Amino acid sequence: MRFLNRQSSNIATIPPTTIVGKNYMQESRQSSFFYIFSVHGNRQYLWIAVLGSIIQLTIFKLCYPFPDFMSDSYDYLESATRHLNVNLWPIGYAKFLTFIHAISSSDTLLVSIQYFLVQLSLLFFFYTVKSLYRPSVLTVKILFIVIFFNPASLYISNCVLSDALFGSITITWFTILLRQLKSTRRIWWLVQVVLMGLAFTVRYTAIYYPVVATIAIFTSQIPKFEKIAWVIAPVFLFIPFINFTRLQTKIVTGTAEFSVFGGWQIANNALYMYGHIRVDSTQLPTETRRLDRMVKQYFKWAPPGYINLNDFEGTFFIKHSDAPLKQYMLLHYYKELQVKEFLAWGKVSPLYNQYGTWLVSHYPLAFARHYLWLNARNYLSPYLAQQGLYNLGEDSVWGYAQTWFHYPSPRVHSISRQFQGAVLFSYPPIFFLLNLYYAICLVWLWINRKFHEFDPTFKKSLLLLTGFWIINCCFSIFATPVVLRYELVPMLFLFTFSLFLLEFTDFTILRSKPHPISNE
Repeated sequence: MRFLNRQSSNIATIPPTTIVGKNYMQESRQSSFFYIFSVHGNRQYLWIAVLGSIIQLTIFKLCYPFPDFMSDSYDYLESATRHLNVNLWPIGYAKFLTFIHAISSSDTLLVSIQYFLVQLSLLFFFYTVKSLYRPSVLTVKILFIVIFFNPASLYISNCVLSDALFGSITITWFTILLRQLKSTRRIWWLVQVVLMGLAFTVRYTAIYYPVVATIAIFTSQIPKFEKIAWVIAPVFLFIPFINFTRLQTKIVTGTAEFSVFGGWQIANNALYMYGHIRVDSTQLPTETRRLDRMVKQYFKWAPPGYINLNDFEGTFFIKHSDAPLKQYMLLHYYKELQVKEFLAWGKVSPLYNQYGTWLVSHYPLAFARHYLWLNARNYLSPYLAQQGLYNLGEDSVWGYAQTWFHYPSPRVHSISRQFQGAVLFSYPPIFFLLNLYYAICLVWLWINRKFHEFDPTFKKSLLLLTGFWIINCCFSIFATPVVLRYELVPMLFLFTFSLFLLEFTDFTILRSKPHPISNE
């Protein structure tokens, strides 16, 4: 690959009275609002995005008049209906549902707000990368079309799930980090800290966001003592929420846990290797031995092929009703389960945490081979999971949804239950190819020592994205089920920077004119 050295740009021309031949947002202190409306091309993109979004949503809601509901949807609706402060999933999205419900019980309003939050965050991202890196006109057009006419945005916004809200917060947060690689405005550092705190209340995945933000902070131009302060700042939002959740969990279950689901997850992960190891029950913690006996009986009882670990996205022993985790809960916490599902899940979670942690710590190689390797494959080709079928293939919703949205009956319908699966079918292989291409680019740049030929801001951006990409990959493989809806935002970032790398190197198919991303 050879890098461009000529100093020309395809960014829309700024009038001579304003700034001539320079990147507007890089060289001026004017607002983003003024940047958008002062450049003819930027105004065009804005109006197309706004009108296109309205038209897309209108057509989509004619095809899907009701939201999409999954099993997790009812946990959120239960939390919102009963004003709970703790449940299986973080409480932030339930509070968001309550806020929207105070305005109107309309499901169309909820879907519309979720969709336009996503589109607004994408606008912020689009104009930021357009101004910072000055890609060619053709690259900008491709990026614009892919970002704003992406059916995935409609489908995640139509779900009563935290994906749209969490995704819009994450896109906005990451965009601010990109801007701050060049800017020194303190207010934006404060905003990104607040956004991290909000994201953490919506999904626990945000627990690694401060690590990513640290990369941006230490490569920014702010003084060293301020860098330390901004690195520490998220603690003042994360720790109170963790303590609050632990306290609320203790009130309900008697045990101060931060994530009830975490105990189930680690036990599930450990059981993926159980059929390949020999566990001496006498070495186990005493309180886990009854559970281990049930696990042994299950593996002896299961006929060949019955335990199909590819059935679910890394959660076989959580979702399969015959698996020992749910069976143990039914056997020992049936009364609690009859009172409240969260109570039973929470009561048994500490035991599962202890059991799973012991197995993983004593059989790390088997765990790496039989769970981590499987989940790494899942990461590269994430499951569509419930998103591949509208409303789980059912024609009705549970009572929580009917009550919350004031439906006259539980019946729902759409243009097709299978169509969204056909639309999203190509996303997993595309995600794999984006990961592969970005990794190849990084290796090539490192081997040939070409990073220094990039503009400093672009180099820092690549470092930031690479950090986010690696940490998200590791977190996904080690700690969570891997499904497509969790990877749509990383997919957006990978596509954008892969597209830029395709242009800013010698793959000239996208380059209608040369571009000044190189600093030579």
